[in-house]
Amino acid sequence: MKLFGAGKSDHPMAEVKEARAILDAIPTGDPFKALEDLNHWLESVRAWQGFSPQHRAQIVQRVDEAAQVHLRRL
Repeated sequence: MKLFGAGKSDHPMAEVKEARAILDAIPTGDPFKALEDLNHWLESVRAWQGFSPQHRAQIVQRVDEAAQVHLRRL
């Protein structure tokens, strides 16, 4: 909710630094699980109404970059 931080999104990936931390924390041992987690975040970012198009594109690009490592393993 935006009660006190007008203009601030309460999505976990609203800040690039936080998005990077979330993506870095995705386990790498199981590429299927990692891709499932990344898909969750991608869908979350896609559906969230509070992102500017530029921010959404930046986060989607970071999710895609994180997914490429796991896709190459498969």
